Amino acid sequence: MYVSLSNEDDGVTATEAEPPADLKYLTEAQLMAVTVGFDRNVVVPIASSMGSTFDYSAEQKKNIQRAMVGKVKSQMRLSKKTERFLQPAPPTRTAATF
Repeated sequence: MYVSLSNEDDGVTATEAEPPADLKYLTEAQLMAVTVGFDRNVVVPIASSMGSTFDYSAEQKKNIQRAMVGKVKSQMRLSKKTERFLQPAPPTRTAATF
């Protein structure tokens, strides 16, 4: 899951070292009231600092599971091919051995 954000106004974006001017003079309590943080893939797909959680739909979970099964099958097929190529080649008969 990917989160994409867009900034449509032409305002100046501050760096991490410099907080935005409108947040610079707020107290810690005021900042906590106006900001929200998100954690991805902790226990649920997305959890916010406000206590909200967001989960995948049943169809999304089914598609993810199907993709994981396909991935495991592909990895097993590739590992078997690799094992086959790593084994020494069987001896070949030459005309001198008859």
